[in-house]
Amino acid sequence: MCIRDRANNVSPEMMAFVCLLKSIDGRKYDDMSESGIKETSEDLAKFLSKNFVSRTLETIKKNFDNEKLVYFPDRVDTSDAIEYLVLSKKRLLIECDILLGEKLEDELAKIDDKIFSMYEPRVFGGSKGLESDYKKNYEDACLSILQNTNLKPKELTVFEFWNAIDFTKSQIKRHGKSNKR
Repeated sequence: MCIRDRANNVSPEMMAFVCLLKSIDGRKYDDMSESGIKETSEDLAKFLSKNFVSRTLETIKKNFDNEKLVYFPDRVDTSDAIEYLVLSKKRLLIECDILLGEKLEDELAKIDDKIFSMYEPRVFGGSKGLESDYKKNYEDACLSILQNTNLKPKELTVFEFWNAIDFTKSQIKRHGKSNKR
């Protein structure tokens, strides 16, 4: 999909931008289908420059990261995680360029070496895989929030969800201490 989109000049940044829209010209925007996002991206690309979209996304990311740092400091990404994401993005763009005919195999190999040296490999699929663990942990967190608050966890914003998790942890810690007395 990335190669086809890049060849057709569909900007991944514009598509990410579209996913963050609440409304367009006062009308609620909620078409999150692949075709709806692409169509809206193409329409907005006629009016918004790539530079504007990149700057806006960067501002949103910085604001989000700053809020995370203030309200949830123990959830801030480590420098290793950020470096991994930067390298992954570079790798993907190089792969796209290779498929479009550029000779960048040596550069791709160097990035692969850096990425592979950063982390121990983990199994993604299967009953004990990473995907399964994430899903189970998310459901466990939702159940904890539900048991300790009157909130519907799957309807919360990211900020509300993290805040509910922190509140739930403090409730459990407080009840644990009172049960020991």
